[in-house]
Amino acid sequence: MKKGTTTFLKAAIIIIGFFVFALCIWVPGLARSAAELNPEYPYLKIPVLVGLYIAVIPFFLSLYLFV
Repeated sequence: MKKGTTTFLKAAIIIIGFFVFALCIWVPGLARSAAELNPEYPYLKIPVLVGLYIAVIPFFLSLYLFV
């Protein structure tokens, strides 16, 4: 591959990583408001957030190993 193409792909992967990181910061506030709107399901907030953060760990690990 050409040097420019490789640099572009690495930059695109880093940008995707920033979007995922921003999503991880934004989701707890969204979960809090969803729990307030649906008072019959507030117990699901913590397990969903834990599942999200556990799923993000391999993503960031592979992102670190790739770049």
